[in-house]
Amino acid sequence: MSAAPDASGVVLHERRGSVTTIAITNAINRPAQKNAVDHEGAVQLAAVVGRGHTDP
Repeated sequence: MSAAPDASGVVLHERRGSVTTIAITNAINRPAQKNAVDHEGAVQLAAVVGRGHTDP
């Protein structure tokens, strides 16, 4: 898996053929915040998922 080019490594993604696997690193391992995704993670996840709309 690789970090998104503009990412600090919170959201990792790997494409094999027509399948993209997305993983969120331990940024959501935050029990005090009920394991909620933080703003940075949400932005990075949206960027990776958004690529699916433009990539056949």
